[in-house]
Amino acid sequence: MYDHKIIIIPKNKYIYNDFYLGDAYETKINASIGTSTLNDTFENELKKAVIAQLAGANIITDHSICGNISKFHQTLRNNIYVPISTVSIYELAINNEYFSDIEALEMIEE
Repeated sequence: MYDHKIIIIPKNKYIYNDFYLGDAYETKINASIGTSTLNDTFENELKKAVIAQLAGANIITDHSICGNISKFHQTLRNNIYVPISTVSIYELAINNEYFSDIEALEMIEE
């Protein structure tokens, strides 16, 4: 029977154990990382993610809007064992050839 109050993320090659969210489960800690200017580096964001994981974060969320986001997500998957969430509209806006960088950033800000 489907229970809309429970979400199960099954273990896979990136997540070592099934991951449960919902009213019946303990509070989860989400750590937010991400590049927001060209001065930010993915190396620093990866360090933040590793530290957050070691400190007990249950989920890492990437909010990057600069740089090679796809490559960074692969790096995260290779180095982090907790679930990783992303904001895919950011990557879509940045990588869309029909928008200038300024238009993409304005779209993200809205």
